[in-house]
Order: sequence, then structure tokens, then C-alpha cells
Amino acid sequence: MFDLSFEASLLTVFCTLAGVFALYKATDKNKLVLWVCGIWIVFQGVVSSTGFYLADFSIPPRFLLIIGPPFLFILVLFNTRSGKRFLDQMDLKTLMWSHTLRVPLELVFFWLNQDGYFPTEMTFEGRNFGYIAGLTAPFMIWFTMPATTEKRRWALLIWNMLCILIMINSIRLGILSSPHFAAQYGFEIPNTGLGYFPFIWQPSFLVPLFFMAHMVTIRQLWLRKV
Repeated sequence: MFDLSFEASLLTVFCTLAGVFALYKATDKNKLVLWVCGIWIVFQGVVSSTGFYLADFSIPPRFLLIIGPPFLFILVLFNTRSGKRFLDQMDLKTLMWSHTLRVPLELVFFWLNQDGYFPTEMTFEGRNFGYIAGLTAPFMIWFTMPATTEKRRWALLIWNMLCILIMINSIRLGILSSPHFAAQYGFEIPNTGLGYFPFIWQPSFLVPLFFMAHMVTIRQLWLRKV
């Protein structure tokens, strides 16, 4: 039976709701965003409650249902006229503040690891450096926004690009440490914790949110929208 501290679950719920609110605010309080986010996180919550994502081996890997749809949706937004228009109207400062949620999430990862549901390699003690984005985001906001000069603009661009590289590394570790691949790639503790409710919301919603926030910021800065 899955047994984890109430604090970890509560913190995960808080981060998820804060992420939904950040996206809602960044899109000028678009109610459709609330509906889409609400349906998606409820769906993932229900599916994860059945233990569906905990299978050691399945074809195709079940984690594709976690990360596939949101990243496909992001791809559509970046490659359609209406999607680009939607992205270019998003508020960058709000999106930047959303990255601070990555700091409390590291506490969740630590607790999951202590209880044997999360690999050490994916905590701040291992090779997951996502907390760096969370810790540095406020300083980037205070010292580079609005990006009214070329120096500020390039500082923000470089920061977001580096953070994407860090995120790609985290996603890679998450996939390789999933129950499907963990033993094959030498992870002593498979990444089973994120397959449970409410922790499923981290890979299925928060990770795509952070990735989209980086990409939208890069796009707007590149097009000199800010």
C-alpha cells in the first residue's frame, strides 16, 4: 500500500493549483484554459488512482499517456496561426514566476525518495538540477524584466535556453527511471512515486507548463514582443 506523508501530497496539490492559476493569469484569465487544465488533471488523477502507470513493462510504455498529449498540444500551439497568436499574448512575468514552483517540488521529490518511491538520481542530491531555475527565476525577473535593452533580452534568452537543457535532462532521467526502463539503466529505485495520485500531476501538468513557459518566453523575446 502506498504510504507517504500528508505534507508531500498537500504540497503537490498546492503546486499544481498554483500552476493552473499562473497559466490562467498569464492568459488574461481565459476560462477555456481553466476548463482544459481541469479536465486534464482530473483525468490523470483518476487514471493514476487505478495503478495504471505502475506496470513494469507495457507496449507502448504507459508513461507516453502522461507526457505525450500535453507536449503534442504545445507542438500544435507553436505550429498554427491561432496557436501562435494565443502564445504571443501570454504574460511573460507571470510565466517566469511559475518557475519558482520547482523549488517546493524538490522537497516532494526528496520525501518520495526517502520513502523508496523515487530515485536518488532525480533529487537535488543526484543529477536533477531543476531547482536552479526555481531559485534564479526571481532574480531574472527583478533584474531583466521588462527586457527593454538588448543586454536584458539576451540575458533572459540565454537563461531560458539553459533551463530548457536542464529540463530535458530531468525528463530524460524521468523516462529512464520509469518502471518500464529502471532496471535496464541501473536505477536502484524506480520512479514509481510519480505514478500515484496526486504526484502524477508533476509530469503530466507541471513539467509541460514549465517547458511551455520557457518556449513562450524565448519566442516572444526572439520576436521582440516584450
